[in-house]
Amino acid sequence: MSATMLLLEVSIILSFVFVILFFMYYKYLTVKTEMDNVADENNYYDSSSYFREKRKSTGALSTSAFVLTDSKSIGLRYLMTSLVFFFIAGTFGVIMRVSLIEPTPTLFAHREVLYDILTTEHSILMIYMWAVGSAFGLAYYLLPTFLKVKNDKYGNISSWAYWIYLLGGVFILLSRTSTRWYYYPPLALQLNPYGAGAMNWLAVIGMEMIFIGIAIASITVIRMIIFDRGQDVPMTKMPLFAWGVLFTLIMFLASAPFMMAALVMLFYDFFNPIFFTGVNGSSPISFAE
Repeated sequence: MSATMLLLEVSIILSFVFVILFFMYYKYLTVKTEMDNVADENNYYDSSSYFREKRKSTGALSTSAFVLTDSKSIGLRYLMTSLVFFFIAGTFGVIMRVSLIEPTPTLFAHREVLYDILTTEHSILMIYMWAVGSAFGLAYYLLPTFLKVKNDKYGNISSWAYWIYLLGGVFILLSRTSTRWYYYPPLALQLNPYGAGAMNWLAVIGMEMIFIGIAIASITVIRMIIFDRGQDVPMTKMPLFAWGVLFTLIMFLASAPFMMAALVMLFYDFFNPIFFTGVNGSSPISFAE
């Protein structure tokens, strides 16, 4: 595939992405306006407070968690999303293991690259969409109670971080990438049959969006822990869970920029290979470094 055709595909897909994002934003504003009107009719200051109290009284989950911008609703989003991706990635893992029942597997005969696709999708989705998603879900849902947070000041930012994160996971799922979860070149730059590798660049965009969403969410959670705690919860009395979340997110923010920069360089290599190709002084090993 030529660089021109690849650039054309990227432009078309990005155009679809912007259309989808605009539609999602329009639907969000519509639903949010309706919820604000309902809350106002019931003499509530904001819709998040009204529907949070309603959820407590009924004890049932609803789609309002995907619209409200309080921390507990955002936590429920992450938890529900992580469960969905857990079953998707788990299905991929079951298919791989079923194929290994026979001494000479026939399920992927003459199309072994499909096994590579399942391995890649299984590992990436399990790590970044289930493990990381469930961790953020627990952090957003539990920390406001543990720290007695009175006001969610950055709920809109956390909400957008979630949608960026989710869209990145969808891109990973649609990319049919066969690069494994570490994205090492030159494997990531190779094109394979049955669609594997042809959309590796989409997987790189998806991973970059996942990291951007996680980085934004990490900053908001760190700010919640440090600045938004209740006055009767000093740093010395914070629960161990909050300390664990705090230092984990600090370590992520310290390391994420290097991975994000490497992914940008890898994405550029699809159009003009100069960073990790092994020519003109470049080395694929530098990606791992």
